[in-house]
Amino acid sequence: MSGRLILVTVALLAGIIGGIGFWWVTGLLVIWLIIKTDRTISICVGLFFVIGLGRGIMDVLQWRHPPQPHGSIAIPASAIKLKEGYVSFIGRAANGVSVSGRGTVSQAVADKLATNDQPVRLEGAYEVTRLAPARNQYEFDYATYAWQSRQLAYELVKPTLDFSFQPKRQLQDVIDGWRVKIFAYFAQLPPKVRQYAKGLLLGQMDDDFMTQRQAFVDLGVFHLFSISGLHLFAFVAALYWFAARLRIPQGVVDLALMGLLPLLLLLLPLGAGLWRAVWMRLAGIVNRYLQLGFTGLDLCGMVLMVNLIWQPRILMTMGGQLTYLMTGLLISLPAMHKWQLNWRLVLAGMPVIAWHTFSFNVLTVIFNWLLMPIFELAIMPGLVVALALPHSGLTRLFNDALQLLETVLIGLSRLPGQMIIGAFPSWLAVAGVLVMAIVITRQKWPLAISWFLVVLAWCWYQPNYRVVMFDVGQGDAILIEAPFRRGVMLIDTGGRIFGQTSHPPVSRAIVPYLHARGYTRLNTLVVTHPHMDHLGDAPLLARLMPIDRLVTTPTAQGHPIIRKIRQRVAKVQIVTADQQLQVGPLQFQVLWPTVDARPNPQDKNADSIVLYGKIGKSNWLFTGDADQVIERSQVLQRQLKADFLKAGHHGSKTSSDPAVVASLDLKTALISAGVANRYGHPHRETLETFAKAGVPAVSTHEQGMIWVDSSPYRQEDKLFSWLKIKESRSHAGP
Repeated sequence: MSGRLILVTVALLAGIIGGIGFWWVTGLLVIWLIIKTDRTISICVGLFFVIGLGRGIMDVLQWRHPPQPHGSIAIPASAIKLKEGYVSFIGRAANGVSVSGRGTVSQAVADKLATNDQPVRLEGAYEVTRLAPARNQYEFDYATYAWQSRQLAYELVKPTLDFSFQPKRQLQDVIDGWRVKIFAYFAQLPPKVRQYAKGLLLGQMDDDFMTQRQAFVDLGVFHLFSISGLHLFAFVAALYWFAARLRIPQGVVDLALMGLLPLLLLLLPLGAGLWRAVWMRLAGIVNRYLQLGFTGLDLCGMVLMVNLIWQPRILMTMGGQLTYLMTGLLISLPAMHKWQLNWRLVLAGMPVIAWHTFSFNVLTVIFNWLLMPIFELAIMPGLVVALALPHSGLTRLFNDALQLLETVLIGLSRLPGQMIIGAFPSWLAVAGVLVMAIVITRQKWPLAISWFLVVLAWCWYQPNYRVVMFDVGQGDAILIEAPFRRGVMLIDTGGRIFGQTSHPPVSRAIVPYLHARGYTRLNTLVVTHPHMDHLGDAPLLARLMPIDRLVTTPTAQGHPIIRKIRQRVAKVQIVTADQQLQVGPLQFQVLWPTVDARPNPQDKNADSIVLYGKIGKSNWLFTGDADQVIERSQVLQRQLKADFLKAGHHGSKTSSDPAVVASLDLKTALISAGVANRYGHPHRETLETFAKAGVPAVSTHEQGMIWVDSSPYRQEDKLFSWLKIKESRSHAGP
């Protein structure tokens, strides 16, 4: 049976992927199986293909129509997050369905939750909704991720949560109590030590670690944080080392590991890297002592099969792809120098990383070579010492050393080696993995260069003019692109009017989209007027992406946020009516504000920049939050014609004057408004205005991100909505 289990694994994988709907991948795997499978194992391979096909189809059906949670919700203590009286959790309803939830709790309950290690229960009536999909193209889709990793499809939103605390009746409650105590023990560590200990040992990333996380992603070394099971490797290696020094037989250590490793799975947050590492180690011990004769690839295949039955979409996540790809490569390659192994691992992972992040760092090989010994020989042992002596001066010194290392790493991540490639199709990523496998085994470097050039050409070939209206909630953010990246301009950035969020639209949607389109910088940022829903995220955008020029009005230039971001941009341009705004081949006329316009401090909307110009084949009018008075005086009197209108003030009845709308001869009106916003935008009166004029109106609150392409190969421009496209082609989303 040696070496044949991998065939069974591939058959199961091919069936699952086919059941989910990726038939082209299944076709490739089936062709490989036909070539590699002989008659002695063909029945077994066929059987596992059918099993996989059934599992994939079942997963799709469950996703499309998941059972709703009913009854009281049992919540482990470790699954509750408390922040300033606001609680989020993941629990299991009485009918066995997983559900997440969020809401507020009383101060008394919050105080008890802060030190609680008991399971809690949520009783009474509640309403649940499907987890919302990503509303922008290239935005991280939590709904898909939650299903892929947890088969979680519903969330409960309740203003006030009334928990009842339960005694520990089952073994899993006791183990969860231990887990809570582990988290509490980690919480007493100094800040940097705590962040690295939770990231490397527990696989948990707090919100305050996001900047550092991005630096590790940019450097191409994020796999060090539990994707590769580094912490388990260090734990096992240390155990064998101490046992050898104490003259303890290896068999005793193996027996101890048979008991400790499953406990580790129960105590620590479960990820693909940890799952694979633990079961590979356990399977290896059993295989050695029972002399079963399985190869390393067989054992890896066995673990992957179990993982696939439990989580059919695990290989659709970056963590799952990298951990099994790297493991298979490590098993397959002969013993070699660390430097030689390092560049092979980096090369193998490059198509996967580039496909997920739209970028790749050409210095990744060097960074891995430099950082791996630091993590293995300094950081991991240092964390062990810090856990043993959390309040010692040595731990505080280690905290300072981590802070210094982090500063250096963030600096390294800003070196010119980071390449923004852009988004490319999954078939090209799969081809890249196959090409890199050939390069690694046969040194066919021209193949790697050819693949890379094909990817660059694919990402560069953008012959269309494009206007994108992001779904940023109740705000505006409109991107205008010229063909072949000859110019890109963003009108406003969005931002929250009330409160703050740890994942604002500019970082979760706008910048990822720009990277997916291959942009390394923004040519022009237009801030139409100083309201938070239009410029609130501008400082963050300026930190995340270089901006060549900031355009705004005379009255807005003194706003604190404008003063803050102008320090980060190369040029600031103040515009008034009848000036021209040039961005590559794009040219716009400024219609408002006029030079003699008197600003009204009580109505900053009246100061909005209004732009008019031709994009591709169509004329566009962008009105910011300008009201009907400005529309009549500046648009109606000029007798302008427009194919597309960005409706003013999120579809408010204060904008979109009926006479102006009727005079423009519009094809479509685009509205940027938040889902269930407190203002009732778009207003009924505005929608009636468009309806009477025979103008179709589309809004982000219904369609998600909207964009219009002007193609040289089509007679007319075409409008797309992200949520409709996602629904029509999605295998893992609503």
